[in-house]
Amino acid sequence: MTIETIERQLGRELPPAYKHFLGQFSENAIISFRCDEEALNRGNWTFVGANGLQQALDVKRSPGLPWWQILHRHWLDSAPRTAGHLSAQDEQAVRMRVAVAYDEGDILYIDALNDFRVGVYLHDSNELIDSGIDLEDIFSSMSIIYSA
Repeated sequence: MTIETIERQLGRELPPAYKHFLGQFSENAIISFRCDEEALNRGNWTFVGANGLQQALDVKRSPGLPWWQILHRHWLDSAPRTAGHLSAQDEQAVRMRVAVAYDEGDILYIDALNDFRVGVYLHDSNELIDSGIDLEDIFSSMSIIYSA
C-alpha cells in the first residue's frame, strides 16, 4: 500500500506539507512542538512514517486495518450505539480522520473532512478534540528529536 492508496481511500490528496514531511524519514520521527491547543502540547509525539501508516494492525476484530485508521478501531470499540446500531455518518467521519502520531495511547490525527486540521484522540477519556490548527503550523514550530 502506498500514500496514493490512502489518498484513494480518502477520496482526496493528503496535504503537500505532510507528504514532504513523510519524505524526511522512513520509520518514525519523534518531534516536539508548542501550540495554542493545550491537549496537543506534550513533551513529544512520535510521528509514524509512510511504511508504518500502512502497516496492518494486529487486532482480532479488525484484522488488516492499517495503522492510519486506528481511530476507527477505537470508535468501533466505544462508539455510542442507538438501538444497537452504529451511525453510518459517524463511522464515515471517523474513517476520514488520518492517524499520524501517537503519545502514551493518545493519537494525533488530521481530519480530511476539515481541511486536514489537526485533532487529538485522548485515550483515557475516549474523547476527540478537533483543534482547528493547521498541520503546517505544527511543522513550522517543531523540533525533530529523533528520526529513523
